[in-house]
Amino acid sequence: MALTMTDRDVGGVTVVDIDGRIVLGEACNSFREKLKGQLAAGKSKIVLNLQDLSYIDSVGLGTLVAILHSAQSLGAMLKLANVGKTTKEILEGANLTKVFDIYESEARAASSFE
Repeated sequence: MALTMTDRDVGGVTVVDIDGRIVLGEACNSFREKLKGQLAAGKSKIVLNLQDLSYIDSVGLGTLVAILHSAQSLGAMLKLANVGKTTKEILEGANLTKVFDIYESEARAASSFE
């Protein structure tokens, strides 16, 4: 399944909807480039809506962490929303639930910037 990403503005917060798999190869590259583009455009409040993320591998996790560090170095904030059971287990297994701000819903993630 190909990775697709769409972004939209919700009250000054950029929400990026992720659909598919973030895995080694083109998916990771396009994911990285999409988020780098958002940061380069000056977006400082970003929510990754992971509702339709079907899988993320270790390379995808590394990319996600690298994007978080890039965002933080630019003074931007990156939050995760709608993290599914499998993805949450993967994040927990890698001890990344302490690194990322994770919210049950997009609305809670977006309002947390206030």
